[in-house]
Amino acid sequence: MCEQLNCRLPSSYDVSQIRTTASPQVSSHPKYQNALSVDVLFINHATYKQAFPKLELTFTDFNNKPIAHRLFTPAEYLAGEASGLTLMPVETPIHIALEIQDPGSRANNYSVRFLTP
Repeated sequence: MCEQLNCRLPSSYDVSQIRTTASPQVSSHPKYQNALSVDVLFINHATYKQAFPKLELTFTDFNNKPIAHRLFTPAEYLAGEASGLTLMPVETPIHIALEIQDPGSRANNYSVRFLTP
C-alpha cells in the first residue's frame, strides 16, 4: 500500500535476532597509546531486513562491577561499505571496528549487547 501512496513505514526490529558470530575482539590500538580497538562481527538472523541496533559496550572488573560503559548509535559505528546502509540485510555478516579509550587495568571483562534503535 505504501508503495502506491509514496509513504514509508517504520522498520521492524527484533534485537534477539541479531547476534555476534564470534566473540568480540579487544586489543591495544596499533597507533594510539591508552586506546583500544574493538572488532565486532554480527548478523541479522531475522527473515527480514531490520534497523541497525544501538550497540552497548561495557567493561567490568573482577567483581563484575562496571568500570566503563558506552552506547554507540549506528551512525557512530557504521563505516566503510556499511556506512550507506539504513537497514541490516538478512544473513549478511556486518563487521564494525571501534576505537575507544582504554578503561584501564581494572577492566578485565567486557560485553557487547544490542539494544533497540
